[in-house]
Parts: sequence; C-alpha cells; structure tokens
Amino acid sequence: MKKTKILFISYYFQPDNVIGALRATKLVKFLTRDFNCVCDVITVENETKKLKEREEVFAASILTIKEDKHKLQNNGSSQANKITTTMEKKQKPSKFRYVGFSIKHVIKQHQLLKRAKKQIKHIDFTKYDAVFSTFGPEFNHLLANFIKKKNNNLTWIADFRDPVYNLLYTPKLLSRYKKSFVRKYCKDANYITDVSTGYSKALYYKDSQKIRVITNGYDDDDFKQGEVTKFSKFTFFVSGNLYDGRRSISPVIRAVSELIESRTIAKNNLQFLYSGVIRRC
Repeated sequence: MKKTKILFISYYFQPDNVIGALRATKLVKFLTRDFNCVCDVITVENETKKLKEREEVFAASILTIKEDKHKLQNNGSSQANKITTTMEKKQKPSKFRYVGFSIKHVIKQHQLLKRAKKQIKHIDFTKYDAVFSTFGPEFNHLLANFIKKKNNNLTWIADFRDPVYNLLYTPKLLSRYKKSFVRKYCKDANYITDVSTGYSKALYYKDSQKIRVITNGYDDDDFKQGEVTKFSKFTFFVSGNLYDGRRSISPVIRAVSELIESRTIAKNNLQFLYSGVIRRC
C-alpha cells in the first residue's frame, strides 16, 4: 500500500525543550508509527537554538533553516523603529512597547521566510500529498502558503495550537493585522485544525466545514522513564502561561475556597503547583 507523504513545517521541533515542539513532534511520531505515513520536517536552527543529536526521531528527514538571529534582530529593529517612532506620542508607554515589539516580530518572520525560500529551492514538493504547518510563530504558515501556491495539488493543513489573537488583550492596533492573518491563511488552507472547540471559535472564521479539532493528548512512552512523584496532599498542578486578570485560575481558587469554608476539604491537605509564566497585560 502506498504511504502518504506529509511535509511538516514547525519552527519548534524535537529536541527543543519548549511546549510548542510537542504537538508537531508527537504528530510526526504517531502518523509514522501507526498510520503508515512518511513525514519530513522543516524546522529552524540558530546560534541560541542548536539542534542536538536526536534520539528516536520518526521523521524520514529533517531540514533545518539556518536563522541568523543577530542579523534578523538588527534588520527588524531598524525597520520597526521607523514605524513605531511615529506612534510614540499617540500611545501609552506600555502599549507602545508591546506594539513595537510585535512589529519587530512580524518583520523577522518575513525575513526568515525570505531566507527559507532560498534554502528549499532543491526540494521537489510534488512528491508530497500534504503539508502541515502549525502556528506559531507566523513563519510556519507563511512558508506553507508559499509552498501551496507553487503546488496547488498539495493538501494544506493549517494548524492553530495557539490562538493568533484574543479580543481581551490584543491592542486594537494589532487586531486588524492578526484578523487579516487568520482570514487569509484559513481561506487559503484546505483544512484548519486546532486543539479545542473553544479555539475554533477564537479563530473567528466562518467556514466551519474546514475546521477539525485535534486535541492535545499524552504519549504513554513518556511515562516509561523516570519515577512518578507521589504527594501526600491532594495536589493541583497547573502548567502554561497566565495573563493577569484575563487568563487565570481564579475560578478554581474560588471553588476550592468554598469547599474549604464548607469544611468539605481540609486546607492543610491541599497544595497548588504551578509551572509557567505570569504575564502582566
């Protein structure tokens, strides 16, 4: 039986020790091992992100785009400074800094795309049945869209493991760009995947027929190594970034407080563990 060939585009990939690497890495593993697929990967490497020797990689091949981070930072800063200087008097300092950072980030993504185009010229994309790109950053979808336009027979799956923007904490100056980004790449892609129905709604994309939910799960193999930590107390473990006042675990805290006050559970037998970053908006 013919194997399905899939090209994965993911800025983060094994052995990157970041949460963003897990989704693409695990999808490649299970598609290769359990679904008779052949998966190639395009990822990124720079001086602060050296890709070490990989153990048990299921990808048939991995192409690393060489990112000159220092050059991208300098070029991105000089272009962004010209744009953001005109906004300095109109914006509050905190919002101005956020907008300036975001503009630099977008410029870097397009510069990285330009570099990637040069490095993939030798690839015959007609041998693939599908290309799978996962957001973020934007680079993944930018490159997938470029490849799709040159090979229209390819099925492009645009994955959103993170929301592109949130109405609560995305400044209005950036909302227009982020909304247009979502609309364009959702429109151009054959299918759209995300991690939950809530994320599907957060895309604000009307063509729901294109959208499929692929929830995050777990890998049994990850539990075969190391010892399991046992706690004497009833333990809540929270991972991921929290945004002060907008994305928090306060509902859980309130519910637990009510249980303590009603003496349903004892305060001394509880503990909360948190791994992540608390961001101020």
